[in-house]
Amino acid sequence: MENEILKEIQKIEEEAEKIIKETKQYAENLINQKKRESELKIENFKKEIAKIKEEKIKATIKELEGARLKKEKEIEEKIKNLELKAESNFANVLKYLKNKFFEIWQSLK
Repeated sequence: MENEILKEIQKIEEEAEKIIKETKQYAENLINQKKRESELKIENFKKEIAKIKEEKIKATIKELEGARLKKEKEIEEKIKNLELKAESNFANVLKYLKNKFFEIWQSLK
């Protein structure tokens, strides 16, 4: 009788050890699964951050490009205005020199 009780206790202990082992394995698997899920969430979050940064960089580049083009147009306009002014001044100087030349030439006659 005592032997049977000991055998039953041993069976119960073995079953308990088996349950503990399975529970540990289940907990380990669950922890690993949650870890993988967290890593995936972190990776996706990093990708989203990179995407947002890239979009901001593109927007900044577009703004800077627009500002550069605007400045180029302003500079081109200033150059055109200066060229027109220079041509006008040159024409006035030529007229002045021509008139002075004729004045001097007339006075020499």
